[in-house]
Amino acid sequence: MSRTHRSVRSPATVRPTGTASGSRVTRAAESGHLTPRLKVKRDLVLRDFSGQIEELYGGGN
Repeated sequence: MSRTHRSVRSPATVRPTGTASGSRVTRAAESGHLTPRLKVKRDLVLRDFSGQIEELYGGGN
């Protein structure tokens, strides 16, 4: 077994900390951008972040 494989923990032992990703999900749910089942409310996201989306995609040019 290679050294890399020995240093990787098995998936069963990896535990999420919940600090970074959990807080982001909580903030998104509280802001109304997620449904209770954690689905994205696309119309609200497009409305609230249209400027940033245009910057990312360059207005279709």
